[in-house]
Amino acid sequence: MPREPPDAVGEEGNKKVWRSSLLICLSELFERVAYYGILANMAQRYHDQPNISWVFMAVAYILTFIGGWLADIFNRFWIILTSLFIYMVGTDLLFMSSHLGGQSPDDSVSGLYVVGLTLVAIGTGGSKSNLGLFGAQQYKTSDGEVKIKLRNFFHWYYLSINVGGTIAVLGVASLYNFYPLDPVYGNVVILVSVVLSSIVFVLGRIGNFYDPQQDSTRELLRRNAAGLFHNGTSRQQGAPQQR
Repeated sequence: MPREPPDAVGEEGNKKVWRSSLLICLSELFERVAYYGILANMAQRYHDQPNISWVFMAVAYILTFIGGWLADIFNRFWIILTSLFIYMVGTDLLFMSSHLGGQSPDDSVSGLYVVGLTLVAIGTGGSKSNLGLFGAQQYKTSDGEVKIKLRNFFHWYYLSINVGGTIAVLGVASLYNFYPLDPVYGNVVILVSVVLSSIVFVLGRIGNFYDPQQDSTRELLRRNAAGLFHNGTSRQQGAPQQR
């Protein structure tokens, strides 16, 4: 049987990497809409209790270390998917809390809301620490062109974070301003965002776009650092020398 030419194989691989990168960036965008939307909710509803937001953010960022550690022991894809599922359950509890209780007259925090925030913090810790590295995992080779593509991926990845945060601050926060006594609408957007983040992420596995092999966090960080160093030295060598 005739084999496919190398250029055709490489082009197909580039398409898979491009599609997987797009899905990962979209998944991160929707997740950031949910995360910053929750912060906007707390700022509106519990402005007299700022400790809630501080504790929530602190726990979420501390758990990122555990999320990365678990991804090295188990499979990174399944850690992300499990984290998004926990995230989804947490946002569902936040929605139920607002739907059942509405706005408390004394701004008290219900137990259901606290449980939901705890699950969201766990889900954030597992997804935030691994989505970017999972995207870097799709770039397996180490030639200079791929390193440039890897750097471009992180440009788009962090752009998706900023876009998601902007949508949350301008969009979700506006819903809380328009309906200050009924936070259900904002929590619906948050819940839908997490659901979309999960669906988009799973589409990469269904479409067979993701690389099935897994590198350790140390290996991925080493590869990223090597790519940045390679690009920096290439510019210095290519720059004209001044006399």
